[in-house]
Amino acid sequence: MAAQHLQAGAGIPARTVAGWRRTGLAGGDVLVLDEASLANRCFCVSALKTTGRPQRLDAHALAADAEARGWIEEADRHRRLIDRLDAVLAQAANT
Repeated sequence: MAAQHLQAGAGIPARTVAGWRRTGLAGGDVLVLDEASLANRCFCVSALKTTGRPQRLDAHALAADAEARGWIEEADRHRRLIDRLDAVLAQAANT
């Protein structure tokens, strides 16, 4: 039901957690787990492990690009994101 509401309200394709677990994420997909998520902890950890690593690579590339352009504050912002992702991924790996 929530996926249908999201799709209707945002005008973007939406799937349930069960649908994502069957097919996985594709390039360009956005995974939304809100604080009221009914997904269990195991699923949330699995989702984080799946989506966190590509996000980290993107942030690293953006930091390098920003630094090359002289945008030091922007590069630092991306590096802070990388640090947070590293911490969360390390925590998820221990689960």
